[in-house]
Amino acid sequence: MTTPHLLLFGARGRMGTSIAQIASERGIPCTSAPAGDLPHPPHDSAPVVVDFSGPGEAERALQTAVDLGVPFVGGTTGLGEAFEDALDDAARTVPVLWASNMSLGIAVLHRLVREAARMLPTSYDVELVELHHRRKKDAPSGTALTLAEAARDMRGGNLRTAREGLTGPRDRDEIGAFGVRGGEVVGEHTVYFLGDADRIELTHRARDRSLFASGAVEAARWIVGQRPGRFTIDDVLDSPTGP
Repeated sequence: MTTPHLLLFGARGRMGTSIAQIASERGIPCTSAPAGDLPHPPHDSAPVVVDFSGPGEAERALQTAVDLGVPFVGGTTGLGEAFEDALDDAARTVPVLWASNMSLGIAVLHRLVREAARMLPTSYDVELVELHHRRKKDAPSGTALTLAEAARDMRGGNLRTAREGLTGPRDRDEIGAFGVRGGEVVGEHTVYFLGDADRIELTHRARDRSLFASGAVEAARWIVGQRPGRFTIDDVLDSPTGP
């Protein structure tokens, strides 16, 4: 497997710092891509643009991948429908892997949620609660929305992200997704399937941010040599060579 050369956008952030450290530990070259500088990797490397920046910079990172004709791996959340369209456009010419969460454990949780939603009758209510540190800017988290979409794909329903005041009885087709913020919590997601006589809880708890950074580095390693198109962390999980 060819070693990638990471062109890292958001290198000064918490995730970017962790990615750079893990890449260094694994002997993977990593170049910071600060604002205003277009990175120029060595000709004998396999460059991959990796983005964990924020609005504005994420779009620039994606365009850099397209301009250089190299793969893109991204995990910046809260960017809206326009960025989704941009990812689709970029995937026509370069490999694009975007995931709201780079944890392989979350990829497994995603599959479990789909299976539970498929197997359980629609009389079970579906609710999600996510918990993150006080500095997280978007809510519900991108991961929570992705998990809610996994359940909705299997059973239909309408996403609800807020309840306040006299809301009336819960609609049977609602899928609730709610965020809690505080402390230094790295990330926790629980999906509830609530029946009349029992309750199923599927939970993933991240104890260290390196979990996500490691997944991002492995995604960058995996995407080298892939054809143009849209990919997810599930594709890395399913790889014959393993994550």
